[in-house]
Amino acid sequence: MNIADGKLQPAERQAQAGDRIIAAILGSDGTVYLRQAVVVRTWSDTCVNAIAFLDGSNDAALGGSQTQHTKWLTSIIYEPGEIHPGTFYWPGD
Repeated sequence: MNIADGKLQPAERQAQAGDRIIAAILGSDGTVYLRQAVVVRTWSDTCVNAIAFLDGSNDAALGGSQTQHTKWLTSIIYEPGEIHPGTFYWPGD
């Protein structure tokens, strides 16, 4: 992200299927979690489907377990500067 006039500005980047890892924001019971994810489908410049990597049973609140290590994220939105479930940003933004 770039800072201009004291406000965060998004980096010029478009998500593509198979692209590098994104930072996905997930939530459960009012708690926000940051997990790495890979884009698997691009709907628009700012909306994607992705697969997030969970920390096994440490992420039980997100559906993780000893056998469940990923979570399907549908239509998550690129919202730089926002931190709430259902959004993502580019690491390094």
